[in-house]
Amino acid sequence: FDSAVRIIILILIFVFDPLAVLLLIAANIFSAESQKLSSYEGLHFYVGFMQNELVRVNQIVPVEQRIFISSQKAARVKITFPYENYTQTITTTPNEIFDVTVNEIYQLTSSESIHFNRLIYIESDIPITIYAFSSQEKTSDAYSVIPVSYWGNRYRVITVPNDSYTDPTEIKHDTPRQGQFAVMAHEDNTEVYITPAYETENGKPANEEFMITLNKGDCYFVQSKNESRGLADLTGTLVRSDKKIGVLSGHVRASIPVGVEKDLDSKDHLI
Repeated sequence: FDSAVRIIILILIFVFDPLAVLLLIAANIFSAESQKLSSYEGLHFYVGFMQNELVRVNQIVPVEQRIFISSQKAARVKITFPYENYTQTITTTPNEIFDVTVNEIYQLTSSESIHFNRLIYIESDIPITIYAFSSQEKTSDAYSVIPVSYWGNRYRVITVPNDSYTDPTEIKHDTPRQGQFAVMAHEDNTEVYITPAYETENGKPANEEFMITLNKGDCYFVQSKNESRGLADLTGTLVRSDKKIGVLSGHVRASIPVGVEKDLDSKDHLI
């Protein structure tokens, strides 16, 4: 019965109001196009790379950092590397991946510092998707980069406690690997309020809010206090702001869960 009523209504609209039919068709086309976009597709992105494993003296193989860009249609994309004061413009091929290698200087390693030129900024003339990849020997992770249009004003950090190795053959086996997070800004004079769930590396106390101000392209990076395995979990840290921000959270390198026995003690970088 309901289907019959709908058909009759559509016939009446078609006969007496052709304009309404055209508007209905246009609305359906617009709705179909909108449904094709996901929250990972956008025009403006910032890509950050947090510390992957410990920084080693005389390290032979540097950290590998890469960005993968794809689109459903040919897109003109501009990639800005601020530390090198360099901009690369590319045109993507539909449904193929463009691979960008990123210098290790963009890896964030200094806790509680505002980094002015360590985020890669990417903008496009049509929606694209971006993935970021970080890898060292036996420790890798990747993440889908959220476009600026989907950023928010309030976040909770998710990570795991500090971790270290019980196997003495591992490099710096007893040195803690820390939890970490990064805050990214797209607008000047962005006020960010952070309430750590645990004391930070440089002594910001737990459960006491502090404020920083970021400008466009700035990044504030935080790591947990340098304590023993199983301690210093930053999970639950509140990050809020007066303007839209992006937040990354993860871990230098950890097992899940932290504290597994020696023979199963395999770890990985987490983003």
